[in-house]
Amino acid sequence: MIPVGNLILVLKQAQAFPGLTLIPVYNKANYYHENILLGDAVAKEQVTVKEMANSRVQALEVTSTQSNVICVKGTLLEGGGQDRQVVRSCILAKGTSQIPVQCVQHGRWNPQGQKTFSSAKTMTTSYMRHGKQDQTQTWNTINSYESSTTRSATESLRCTMSITLDSKKLMSETVTTHRVQVNETTQNTRSKARNIKEKINPVRPGQVGIFAIRFAGSENQQPKFLLEAVANPVLWEQMHHSVVDSLIYDAAISHSDKKPVIDVRKVAAFLKDLQKGKWQKAPAVGIEDGWELTQSSLRGEAICHKHLPIPVHIMASENCI
Repeated sequence: MIPVGNLILVLKQAQAFPGLTLIPVYNKANYYHENILLGDAVAKEQVTVKEMANSRVQALEVTSTQSNVICVKGTLLEGGGQDRQVVRSCILAKGTSQIPVQCVQHGRWNPQGQKTFSSAKTMTTSYMRHGKQDQTQTWNTINSYESSTTRSATESLRCTMSITLDSKKLMSETVTTHRVQVNETTQNTRSKARNIKEKINPVRPGQVGIFAIRFAGSENQQPKFLLEAVANPVLWEQMHHSVVDSLIYDAAISHSDKKPVIDVRKVAAFLKDLQKGKWQKAPAVGIEDGWELTQSSLRGEAICHKHLPIPVHIMASENCI
């Protein structure tokens, strides 16, 4: 059983925005272990991520000088023959491993050119990270996103997210690099995203995760729940910005100006169902114990260190997210 019951949501610290409400998550018992996130390890040149020798789109080769490298689902890898996203969270040992990925840049494929990936510091969108899509569905989702921002020649998810979320300087660099047009739709989406980013609280002391309530499409639909948490505040502080950005992006491209309301009974029922759900062992990618929860109403994924029940990382959402 995954101990979701150890997680605490502090409702009085909730923040509500158009299309999105965020509640900080804490833990009754934090668990510390010597971990490093994939993005930090790449930046410190402790890990190299590169194309497979056979140029396989669905996998990448990771060579690490460190043990316990945490690869979080939805990590956006920039470079190589085309940008990718990690599709399953895992823990990698020292040495060479393979990780499962999907393409998030449909219009570029040159595996014999640039072999290595230069950055892994950002996340893809909350919809993509919490959902379960095949490659064609992922491309269709990115195409839909571009219709709400701007279209790039390489159909780059990183391009549309940068233009929506990043500073003016980084946005200008992206526009120049990808030679895209910024129109009224682009500006409106960006304005909504930047307005949320400017008002959102920074990570709080002791925080280990986030509980989000957002509309999945029309605001006439019931708002949906998403949860993401890690084993301790140190690890969450490294992830907080990119996870929150992934949620802000989906709120910005939604058509909702309504702020989701917290229904305490429904939130409690969601957490209770996660705790009592039938978590099943998942095939390991690295040295982790992986767990999955797939029910008619819920979907969840968690990774733990071997023989330790506290998740290093957990994601869960309502199944129709």
